[in-house]
Amino acid sequence: MKKIFITIILFSFGVVSCDFLIENPTTSLSKTSVFDSEPALEAQLNSAYGAIYSYGGTSCRTLAYCSPLVHWKSYSREGLDYQQYLQGSFMATQTAGKGVISGQYSHLYTCNTLLDGLKTSPVDEDYKLEVEAEARFIRAFIYFQLVRLFGDLPLYTSAPKNEAEYNIKRSSFKDIYELIVEDLLFAEEYMRTHERQQAINGVSIRAQKYAATALKAKVFAQIGSLLSSPDDQAFGTVATGEVKPDFTHMGITSAKQAWELALEAADKVIKESGYALEDDYRNLFRWDMAGHPEDFDSRERILVAQYSPNCNMTNYMTAQTLPAYFVGTSNYSTKNTSYMNLVPSRYLFQRWAATHGGEKGTGDNNKNIYVNSKDPRFDASFIYNIWYQYLDSDGAAPEAGDGQYERVGGYPNSGYINTGHWKGSPAYRKYFTPTFDMSPGHAGIYVMRFAEMYFIAAEACAWAGITGELGDAYDYVEVIHARARKSVDEGQPEAEFPKWTKGQHGYGEELITELFWEKMYEMCGEGHEWYDTHRYGAKWIVKNIYYPNHDFLLLPEQATPNPSGISYNMLWWYQRGLTLPLTIRNARATLLCEYPEYEISYNTALTDQDQNFFNHSTGDFYNVGSTGNSGGNNSNFDDDYEFEW
Repeated sequence: MKKIFITIILFSFGVVSCDFLIENPTTSLSKTSVFDSEPALEAQLNSAYGAIYSYGGTSCRTLAYCSPLVHWKSYSREGLDYQQYLQGSFMATQTAGKGVISGQYSHLYTCNTLLDGLKTSPVDEDYKLEVEAEARFIRAFIYFQLVRLFGDLPLYTSAPKNEAEYNIKRSSFKDIYELIVEDLLFAEEYMRTHERQQAINGVSIRAQKYAATALKAKVFAQIGSLLSSPDDQAFGTVATGEVKPDFTHMGITSAKQAWELALEAADKVIKESGYALEDDYRNLFRWDMAGHPEDFDSRERILVAQYSPNCNMTNYMTAQTLPAYFVGTSNYSTKNTSYMNLVPSRYLFQRWAATHGGEKGTGDNNKNIYVNSKDPRFDASFIYNIWYQYLDSDGAAPEAGDGQYERVGGYPNSGYINTGHWKGSPAYRKYFTPTFDMSPGHAGIYVMRFAEMYFIAAEACAWAGITGELGDAYDYVEVIHARARKSVDEGQPEAEFPKWTKGQHGYGEELITELFWEKMYEMCGEGHEWYDTHRYGAKWIVKNIYYPNHDFLLLPEQATPNPSGISYNMLWWYQRGLTLPLTIRNARATLLCEYPEYEISYNTALTDQDQNFFNHSTGDFYNVGSTGNSGGNNSNFDDDYEFEW
C-alpha cells in the first residue's frame, strides 16, 4: 500500500470545509501546532468528519448498486463492475471496493493522528478527553462500516509512521468489533452533550454523546444478527478457512445477550437523549435552508452528512436520484445528466403499496400493479406517477400521461412533441431540493436518525423474545406508524393504513421479517438496504429478498416493453444472463465483499491467502473440498412464500 500510505499522509491534514463547520480553517499547520490549541483540535475533528461525508457521498451510492432493492437506469452498462454489482457485493477486482476502503482508511489515519497528538497536547485535560472521545466515535464508525463489508481488516490504533508500520496483516473481525465497542464506551462517557457541542461549535451537525449510544445499539444489533444465524454467515480467509461468528472474548455468549444489549442502548437513546421524532415525516426531507431553517436543527438528526453549495464534498444522491427534468427545482429546464442513476426497485415499491392500503390501476397497463398507497411516507419518498425525460420544443414540460412510472417528453430539436413514453421506474423524492441546479444543493444524507432506534428496539424484542415491561416490538413499531399516519396536511384526517395488533406476526421469524420491511418503508434510499439485507445470513436473504425479487421480475405485468422493446425484467437482470443468487451457497458468497485486489497488491504483509473465504465469480467457497460448506442446505427454497400481488 505504498501509494495509499503517501496519499493518507497528504490527506490527513486537509480539513472538510463546509459552511456549518469551521469556515476555511488553516490547512498549512505544522504537525506539532495542530494539537496545541483548542481551535486547532476542533479543526482536526472537522477534518475527521470527512469519514461521514465519504460514507454519505460515495459509499451509500456504491452500495446501493449492490442491493436488489435499488436499481439503476441504464440497460447499456455491460462492464464487469455492473455484472458484479448484480450479484450483490463488491468483488476483488472492482474499483468500487478499492475506493471505499482507501477513502475510509484515509479518514482513519486522520483520527489516529489526532489521537496520537493529544498525548502531548498542552490543552486542558478535560477538553482533550472530549476531543479524544469524539475522534474515537468517528474511528468506531469507520471500522463498523468496513467490518460489515469486508470482515477481517488491518487494525490500526495509532497512525503508522512508515510503510513497515502500515503494511500489517488483517486482524480478525472479532478484534475489530472489540475495538469498536471499546471506542464507543469511551465516547459515550466523555463526548459532549448537545448543549456543550452547540456552545463550542454553534449550530453544527457534529455528533454528541448519545450518538455513541445509538451507534452502539447498531453494533450490538449487528452482532445479534450474526449470532442468530451463525451457520449462514461467511467469515474467514483462504488461509484460515471458515470461521463462525463468536464474540465470547467480548463477554457476549449468545445472540439473546447481544440483542438485550442492543435493546438497552436503543431504549436509552429513546428515553434519555433528548432526540425526538419530527411530528411530520415529510419535514425530514425539506432541504430548503432558506425556507425551512428549523428542519436543519431537527432533533431527529443523530448524525447527518449535510451538504451545501459551500461544501467541497459532493452529495451524489441528489443528482443521481432525481429525474432528468423535475419541476420545482431552481433550474429544471437544464437537463440533469446524472438523472435516476439510482432508483428504488419496483419490487420494493409494489410491496409497500400492497402492504399499506395501495390500489391497483384501472388501465390496461396498470390493472395488475399497484399505483398508490395510503401511507403518507410513500409520496414523500417516491416520484412515481410521471417524470420528464425531455422537454417540449418550446422548453416547457410536456403534458403528463396517465401511466405508472411513465417517462414522458418530446425531443427538443426533432419536432416531436410528447413522445418517448415508456414504463420506467419510480424515482426517489427524498433528495429533492428546490435549490438544485446541478450543484450539491442543500440536501443531506441521514447517517443515523432517531427513528432507527425504535426499529432496533423492536427487532431486539422480537429476536430475544422480550415482551411486557422490558418492551414490546409492537409498541415500538407503533410509534413509527403513528407518526406516519399523522403526516398529513393540517385539517386532514389521519391516514388509514392499519395498525398492527399485538401478536399479529407472532414473535419469531415472521415478525422479524415484517420489521425489516417496515424499516425499508420508513428509511428507503437512506443507505440501509445493503447492510440490513446482508446481516441476517444466507437463508434469510434467499427466502425473503432474492427469491421474491426473482419471481416478481418474471410476472407478466412487470414486462411491459418500452419503445426499444426491452422489458423491465430484461432491463435490470436477465438481459445480462444473470440472476440473483438463488442458492444458500451463492448467497453466502454475497454476504461480505472480497478484499480489494489493489489492497492485497500494495500491502506487502498480505498475500492471496488473505482473500476472503469465498469466490464471487463462481459462487463457490475456497477449499470447499477440504473444509466443507457447513452453511446449511444449498438447494433452492420452495416457492411457498410468494407474495401475492
